[in-house]
Amino acid sequence: MNYIYFFILGSFFITAFSLQGAKIGFRFYHKHEYENLIAEPVDSFPITHEYVSVIQFANNFTTIDVSKKVRNKFKTDLLVEEAIMFGPQSDANKNKHIDLVKRIQEAEKAGWDWDHIIPYREPSFDFSIKSQDLSPGPWFDLRLISEKDIDNLRKRLSEAHKKGILKKKHYSICPLIYSWKNIGDKEKDFLKKNADGVYIELNPRDGRWVTDGSQTIFKNNYKKGEKYIMSDFGVPGTYDCAEMAKWCLENNLLFGMTIGANTEDPWTPDMLEDFAKQCKLLDVDSRNDNFVYLLHHNQSHPGMLPYFPESESYSMTYLTRWLIENFGALSPRKLTREQMLKLKVPANYRVECRRNKHVSSLVVHVISVKHDGSLQVDKVNDKKITETLPYDRILSVRPARLRGNR
Repeated sequence: MNYIYFFILGSFFITAFSLQGAKIGFRFYHKHEYENLIAEPVDSFPITHEYVSVIQFANNFTTIDVSKKVRNKFKTDLLVEEAIMFGPQSDANKNKHIDLVKRIQEAEKAGWDWDHIIPYREPSFDFSIKSQDLSPGPWFDLRLISEKDIDNLRKRLSEAHKKGILKKKHYSICPLIYSWKNIGDKEKDFLKKNADGVYIELNPRDGRWVTDGSQTIFKNNYKKGEKYIMSDFGVPGTYDCAEMAKWCLENNLLFGMTIGANTEDPWTPDMLEDFAKQCKLLDVDSRNDNFVYLLHHNQSHPGMLPYFPESESYSMTYLTRWLIENFGALSPRKLTREQMLKLKVPANYRVECRRNKHVSSLVVHVISVKHDGSLQVDKVNDKKITETLPYDRILSVRPARLRGNR
């Protein structure tokens, strides 16, 4: 008898298995960028349209009407946002720069589901807002917000929910830090007790990223083909980010990376491939379902990437597609032995699998799980199988029933 072999591409849970890979997203900055997106045909960014996981709006949030039109351009409805905490730490809920509650409310009215908030302090920025207090947090890492910041933020969100202003009772809070080198035991304990995840910013244009965690070499001007090592003064590098990712997984926290790029530093894939190598050295899957990669660009500034089309290597949607195909939903993945053992066999499962450009939802009877991560199947959609179909991607697996196999 011939069998079907399905190659598993993700991490397993006990009952239903999410195999989507890391979440991939990007940021919009200005009104004309939203308008350009609305006017752009979906055919110019088909992979991004279907598989981008989250969208981020910049601080100058647009109108509900425009937001609805942006929402209709993507299959996803998940939104994330950064929130710079201004004012004294004891009064961080008073933020004159943005009204976060109002922005969440407007986004939810436009059909978005607010996935998580990325709060931080930014003492190095001016924003030309002289009335704002850009004081740092209480930690060695000046971007990391205080416990009072988080308490006040959660209080504002909770009160807004009770008043019927916001839909969700709980909004995940994932603080942004400057460098993992700055995070000691006290900071880690604070994050474990107060945060839902942790973000870090890694930019190829900074010219400082790790290929060998044992070295501390700083270079100022990046040249294609060179690899950047960790700076002595704590600028984040790929090895540090991999260590942070491992720590987040071990402590059940979301790991987020925000990534800048422009036409002058087209080496974002090089940097992220290096990050993946560093993760592998630490036995961490850089495509983990609990990771988020956010591209941040500013098309309005000189030298920044245009958004479209997806087919051109200089565009932001091209980089988004590249991330989706290498870290996200379309990235090739296999189960570990531990993950395979979580799949009980023989049993029936509903499997959503992708082959070429087509996605099929099949109910299958699994006989066994092979050591290479494939499923040995003898029945599909209530029919016996007499041939081998080499599916190379499975997007989801959940328990199901198949007539004749009660």
